[in-house]
Amino acid sequence: MTVDLLGSRPRVERDVGRRIRDWTREAGGFSAAASVSVQELRCAEPGCPDVETVVLIGLGPRRTVQHKICKPASDVTREDVVAALERQETTR
Repeated sequence: MTVDLLGSRPRVERDVGRRIRDWTREAGGFSAAASVSVQELRCAEPGCPDVETVVLIGLGPRRTVQHKICKPASDVTREDVVAALERQETTR
């Protein structure tokens, strides 16, 4: 993980983000037309990890699904992605 120059948000390393996007597409059966982005966000709420990974899946106009994984992107496993997708059923 690196921090952007303004220090506002951690940045996901390119290969880590690509790996999580690939796992998301595979586990969710999303086509190439679906956009998948991976971000890390800081969380200051009680009980929330310092950094969480958020996977956004664009399924079409005004159809975006968000999945949160409570750990930094570099620590996310394929099993974490599968579990996140299973927690929230999406309409495709």
